[in-house]
Amino acid sequence: MITFESLMNALKYLNKYFYKYRTKLFLGFLITIIARIFSLFAPRLIGNSLTAVEKYLQSENNDFEKIQHILMVNILIIIGGFINNSFGNLLTRASAFTIVIIMINALAIAHRDWFINTKLFTSEQIFLLLIGLFFLIKGNK
Repeated sequence: MITFESLMNALKYLNKYFYKYRTKLFLGFLITIIARIFSLFAPRLIGNSLTAVEKYLQSENNDFEKIQHILMVNILIIIGGFINNSFGNLLTRASAFTIVIIMINALAIAHRDWFINTKLFTSEQIFLLLIGLFFLIKGNK
């Protein structure tokens, strides 16, 4: 019969390994949590694509190249996430690099007046920049 004391003795034996590899365990837990949080962003990318198409259809200023670029980047990130080889990883990273460059330019050029304030941290540009950085570093692995 398994008792509480026997379970604690087994865990006590593992304590030296927990202590020895505590930084790797912590990083593993942290990366797992972050990956699970960012796995929720695919629906948001789809929503952003649909919103961009809706704005394109409703606006009088029909800038087809802009909508085409937004859709292509979002589609490449989503498709790159489903391809589990080096090509998918490259596709995801290339799309993320494009998003990072666009968002850095948007923040630096278009929004010089609110660089460090609450408006910056509640904007969609900083959100897209962070997602782009995440996928640029992580790829689809």
